[in-house]
Amino acid sequence: IESRDGIHTKKYPCPIDEDILPCTCTYNDALTDYYLDCSEAKTVDELTNAFNAPFPFTQFVSLTIDQTTCDDCSLTSLPAGAIGSEVSFRTITITGTQIETIEEEVFVASHDALVNLHLQSNKIREFPFESLGDYNVLATLHLQGNQFDATTPIPAITSESLKTINLNSNPELIIPPDFVLGAPAIQRVLLRNSKIQQVPLFDESPIGMFTGLQDINDIDFGYNRISEIQTNSIIAEGSTLTTVDFSHNNISILHPVFITGFSPDEDSSMNMQGNAITKLDQQIWEDIFTQLPGEGSIDLSENPILCGCEIAWLVLS
Repeated sequence: IESRDGIHTKKYPCPIDEDILPCTCTYNDALTDYYLDCSEAKTVDELTNAFNAPFPFTQFVSLTIDQTTCDDCSLTSLPAGAIGSEVSFRTITITGTQIETIEEEVFVASHDALVNLHLQSNKIREFPFESLGDYNVLATLHLQGNQFDATTPIPAITSESLKTINLNSNPELIIPPDFVLGAPAIQRVLLRNSKIQQVPLFDESPIGMFTGLQDINDIDFGYNRISEIQTNSIIAEGSTLTTVDFSHNNISILHPVFITGFSPDEDSSMNMQGNAITKLDQQIWEDIFTQLPGEGSIDLSENPILCGCEIAWLVLS
């Protein structure tokens, strides 16, 4: 048995080394936490063979596959069965791979265990969003830096436990207005740098994509292609908003009551830096300044705002 910083490797309670190659198993001093690293699995066959081995213990803290520096890895998909059907993980981190497709039920053994699913900086274009509700304690989903584009629209998600979803830095996201309405515990929605052209609204009625969510506090639409924000685009009925970012879009048109629900108890902020705003219409902006607490802030830098009598109301109020 080897030991490094209190983490042991090799032999019991891990599987036999040779059986799970090229994966490696480690555990802590108390024999309570087990970790699996499969970063050296270059193909799906190698990964599947490793998980076909007998595991003395099947409840792991984490699975890591980090192929950021691997030049000859050809792991391009995760089909059902690729990581077995018995070993569960609380955190799964897969990054820097060539994976394009994540099939439904590939993490089936983790339905009751998975808390954090980190799949950033891969090539993912297909992901089973429709099965997120099967993961009963999933809190964090990171899919930033993948290949979702206009040919693969993101569907509405359903999850009773999800708190954070990160889809930053994808080629072009198409988001439906009910994207997170089926995730009542959601707190953070990060959609930065993904060529989004509008904040979605329902056609039939002015209901925004955050209407009814009682815990939403962090919304990021920064570095997209939004030019106009409609009335009721962002509604936080519980007054929970602490951070809203629309920086570096091309916003020139804002409608009255385009955002409501800043938290009165936090240093809430809205970032509108680097847009095309020319006017601070009292009808639009007075309500926002009123919503923000005393320590709150709005960043309007790098906008071509006309600083004349048009903003007298702001100076005098």
